[in-house]
Amino acid sequence: MMENIRKYIIIFALQQLYDWKDRLQYRMQFAVFIAYSSLVPITSYVFVTVLYSVSGGIPGWGYYQLMFLTSVNNTAIAVLYYLFSIRGTYDKLKRGGLDIYLIRPVPIVISLLSPGNKYFIASVLGGIVLMVYTILHLSFTPIELIAFVLALAAGNIAYLFFLLFFVFAWYKWFTAGYWMANMNDIITDAGTWPLSIFGIFGAFVLTVMLPIGVAVYFPALIFTGKVSALTYIAIIFVAISLAAIFYKLFKIALSSYNSAAG
Repeated sequence: MMENIRKYIIIFALQQLYDWKDRLQYRMQFAVFIAYSSLVPITSYVFVTVLYSVSGGIPGWGYYQLMFLTSVNNTAIAVLYYLFSIRGTYDKLKRGGLDIYLIRPVPIVISLLSPGNKYFIASVLGGIVLMVYTILHLSFTPIELIAFVLALAAGNIAYLFFLLFFVFAWYKWFTAGYWMANMNDIITDAGTWPLSIFGIFGAFVLTVMLPIGVAVYFPALIFTGKVSALTYIAIIFVAISLAAIFYKLFKIALSSYNSAAG
């Protein structure tokens, strides 16, 4: 098993290296998109700062707490976009480009996570800087930091499998997929805000059906001091359960793919 893991890591790293070489062939385009990507954490910082300058902000959330939630959302989604392209995956489904992935001696998830959008590396790095900046202004213990990292990892794995399932299922049902990228932008925009503002029903939808809550909100909630040990266990349990459910649904949707030959 360890040998297989090592092999998969090497394959994934080589895929990343090839993709970076391909992107760097077009240096001017790369520079422009990197500059655009770097604006995401900057605009988030400005928005939250202006919000708290002209109003009391979100009830129950301090300036740095909301800034932290925003930075977690930006960083997590940027990592997702760096690894996984919704539109690119849809194109492979539509044109038969997925076929080669099905015969590779590696799990298809690894292959799907390679051709993402490398320009988002600037958003990832900027988001990490903003996250560290806000963490330094919050009170936390090393145990809370570790708990946050574990919850963030579990939640984002669940969200990744949700996206994989939804892209494949929606293509199968409606032979369409581009709108999924726009829908995901709406979902991730909701992740910028505390789920409490969406009401009980909205919070349920954004936690279980569209799990941006387990990917961003609940991990960030750990730094507000409102998460007990029992609540934390529930957060991890829900994230792992959703990851297992959506992975199973993704495999079912994948099994219905007919390949380029139909």
